[in-house]
Amino acid sequence: MIEKAIKYIKSIDDKTYDYAVVLGSGWDKVAEILDVKYEINYSDIPGYPTCSVQGHKGKMLLGEIDGKKVILLMGRFHLYEGYTVEQVTFPIRVVHALGVKTIILTNASGAINKQFKPGDIMIITDHINFAYQNPLIGVKATEEYPIFIDMSTTYTPTLIQLAEKASKLNNTSCHKGVYLQTTGPTYETPAEIQAFKALGADVVGMSTVPEAILAHYLKMNVLGLACITNMASGISKTPLTHQEVLDIANTNKQKLCDLLRSIINLL
Repeated sequence: MIEKAIKYIKSIDDKTYDYAVVLGSGWDKVAEILDVKYEINYSDIPGYPTCSVQGHKGKMLLGEIDGKKVILLMGRFHLYEGYTVEQVTFPIRVVHALGVKTIILTNASGAINKQFKPGDIMIITDHINFAYQNPLIGVKATEEYPIFIDMSTTYTPTLIQLAEKASKLNNTSCHKGVYLQTTGPTYETPAEIQAFKALGADVVGMSTVPEAILAHYLKMNVLGLACITNMASGISKTPLTHQEVLDIANTNKQKLCDLLRSIINLL
């Protein structure tokens, strides 16, 4: 299916792309900074699942940001939609096969760390996998791609430093911290949030980790960016809703656009 997907995409555009960005919930406005050359619906790409979550448009955009060739994946797939971890990470294999060496994974997250507030951005330095899914299970190890890989630098240190530099250039306050993934679709209980806090998590969400693991395995440079869209359960005084996630991200769209553009320029 990877070969079929690549063949289809290359029939539309056979250029090589160095960078890819996965746009999570609320990040779709970032597409405004891309000079779009081609737009492909996920539903037209062989092997691609279908996005079913509000805020995930299900499109692959091929184009340029200030002269750099970039693939924007508008929407991702989630375990809570009923997809397997192989389906969730299928797009990572596709962009890798298209030549992408650096991938930026974005998401919307709930803040566990009380120093964070909605509208802030966190650069992911590490993660905790409470989704209990690993895309390397069942993968046959090779000399080039062993499956017993070190995970201490899953999120590329030089990219973390670059994102910090970009945030300073934009006067954007960015935190650094640990992202914890659950499967969803329910939001976490207050007791779970307290447990996650004790484990060292700063934010919580329902995506990103399987993608990061596979991209790291494929020797790609990985940067993770979390937009804080709400305070986590038990910290927030109001019930959590997906609409709140989208609204907060939309309110901060210019900040997200400016930061991502600066990061791309510095790559």
